[in-house]
Amino acid sequence: MTGVSVSAESATDPGYPDVRVFSELDPNVDSASTAQTVARAVGEVLHFRGIGGGARVRLSTPTADGSVLIQVNLRVRNKPVRMQTRNESLDDWVPAMRRLDRQIVRSWGPWQPRPWPDPTRTILTASERATLVRRKAVPLARTTPWCAAEVLDAMDYNMHLFTDVETGEEAVVFRAGPMGLRLARQHHVRVPSEPGPDPLVVNSRPARTLTEDAAVARLRDHSMRFIFFTDADTGRGKLLYPRYDGGIGLIAPA
Repeated sequence: MTGVSVSAESATDPGYPDVRVFSELDPNVDSASTAQTVARAVGEVLHFRGIGGGARVRLSTPTADGSVLIQVNLRVRNKPVRMQTRNESLDDWVPAMRRLDRQIVRSWGPWQPRPWPDPTRTILTASERATLVRRKAVPLARTTPWCAAEVLDAMDYNMHLFTDVETGEEAVVFRAGPMGLRLARQHHVRVPSEPGPDPLVVNSRPARTLTEDAAVARLRDHSMRFIFFTDADTGRGKLLYPRYDGGIGLIAPA
């Protein structure tokens, strides 16, 4: 990112001191004032919904188009919840706050699949010049596709990597096409034995076996939303995805 100043200090609003905003905005746009405005807006949503414990907010300018990336992390009834979206204006935070409110409401009760298609969701694709800028090794949850989909929705992800409890292999849940929820595994293509609350389409082909370099090239050449592949060197399932800053991220099992 260019023209970005990372502030080590967090900003708050006096009325909502437990909402902390960490701003990476250009100081020329009065990032301190913007951060306080966002802290107040997030605090008002949490107060309206009776959510305690505050929130951690991050603001950044991932591209040169003037939009701001806002990410809010909080807990709703002791469950981690995240909202991330691109906001088009520093003067109007209503769309982002509406999305945050929806995330909170959906997290209150038993999981229900989020609406699909979602016209408010930003779908990223990799450009032909994108490079791998971040690697992240994470301990993968060993769970069912349905529980993985609950995390997918609660954390506002576009896709989610996990270990499929039924087959023991890495897998990804994501949304695409008319049915919405989809599952891709490394090897098995059968439908999960456990029924779920929403139709689930299983990819009819196993994940490709590729080197990291080949996977990056395929992601770029085909302007893909992501690529889930089996690493030719390790045999583990990995996930490549486009980032808001124009780069590519890699998630791998720890």
